Amino acid sequence: MSLTFFPTKDMKIVGLDLCAAAYIFNTKLDQDKLLVRSPHCTITRGSLRTLQSRKSVVNDMLILLACMLAGNSTRIHWFLPTTFSQIATGRGPIPHATLKAIREDFMGKANRVCKFDH
Repeated sequence: MSLTFFPTKDMKIVGLDLCAAAYIFNTKLDQDKLLVRSPHCTITRGSLRTLQSRKSVVNDMLILLACMLAGNSTRIHWFLPTTFSQIATGRGPIPHATLKAIREDFMGKANRVCKFDH
């Protein structure tokens, strides 16, 4: 595979990490190739490529981040998917299964949540 990803020296990406970056950011490979499957989103090569500088990050990447953070959380802090903002702003009907999945996968008990004042 030709290298289409050239890290800067301060990135310090070598070995397998460099191979993974080259595989993800290779513009000649199928951008619709599924690379990460999650219960709440699917991540393609094209989705991951939105992590490049000066690109808008797609919704699925934000949902994946919420999934990863929630999975490592003690549930005192909530990391909610972008779907939650649709619920909070009342943008259309939300299926019961979606609400249940968000509650079970991303939220802890309300009496144990840390409140952040700004």
